[in-house]
Amino acid sequence: MSEDLLLYGSQLDSQQLESTLEHLFETNLKNEAANGERPTPICIWGTHGIGKTRLVQDFVK
Repeated sequence: MSEDLLLYGSQLDSQQLESTLEHLFETNLKNEAANGERPTPICIWGTHGIGKTRLVQDFVK
């Protein structure tokens, strides 16, 4: 696999990602309740097998 990847957005470790998810979920819920604003979608990408899905699943529990 080529190491010449295009990067969009911030590179975060798992703790930074959890903090970002917490902020986005709280903000999305507040905005939706206050004025019906649709939530901001979240895209997390990286190499397979690094725990992206598991981190989000654990976060929402």
